Amino acid sequence: MASITELNALYTLASSIITALIAALATYFGTKYKANIELQKQREVHEVEIRKIQEQAIQEVERYKAEVAGQAELYEKRAQTDFVKNILDRALAGDTSTISNLEKLSKQVHSGKYKNKNHPAKKKR
Repeated sequence: MASITELNALYTLASSIITALIAALATYFGTKYKANIELQKQREVHEVEIRKIQEQAIQEVERYKAEVAGQAELYEKRAQTDFVKNILDRALAGDTSTISNLEKLSKQVHSGKYKNKNHPAKKKR
């Protein structure tokens, strides 16, 4: 059988190992807990950054839509101006057929006989 001295030595050794093991486990779980908290903070930061980027993208799309609409409106005004300019150039050059065609069209529109066959609402889908 083991003597008391050997048992005390074994007890001291076992308690040292158990104390070290408990300290290591406490350190491990503490570090894991801190890492999980840091990871959660990073996720929140990244989610905020993603939301900011999404909002910026939405604002840019809206800005581009407004810009394109403005350009389309400007293009339409230029096209109307060019149309009137061409009519006036022809009239000044002595081409009276354009003016007579416009007069005929005006009479048809005012009398209600004019039907625009190229109107988008009349297109078959």
